Amino acid sequence: MQVLSTKKLAPNQRELLLNSGISFVEYDAIEIHYLEYDMPSAVKNAIFTSQHGVQSILGKKHDITTCFCVGEKTKALLEENGLHVVKSAKNSTELAHFIAKNYKNGVFHYFCGKQRRDELPDILLE
Repeated sequence: MQVLSTKKLAPNQRELLLNSGISFVEYDAIEIHYLEYDMPSAVKNAIFTSQHGVQSILGKKHDITTCFCVGEKTKALLEENGLHVVKSAKNSTELAHFIAKNYKNGVFHYFCGKQRRDELPDILLE
């Protein structure tokens, strides 16, 4: 059996595969390029659906009050950088329904990539 990984594996992942007798090929299939943008100085509510969204704000001057995110790793990265996470969800649909139910009149900034899924903005627009 051979595994094709489209991202570089961590050393422990490589070791696990090799110890199981599984060969693998690994390479980074996706390149991330962060676009320049003007960051609002004050953001009351920020939404992040990936760690890359968080990376896009690091190093920029900002005053983000509360964060909403998808995934434990995204939540951990936000908290490691001193940001307060109000809600972390398993997926963007779950997060969108939580926000729609609990923050109907809230104003949000959504930090995402160009190739994102539309569930979250579609639900919030409704």
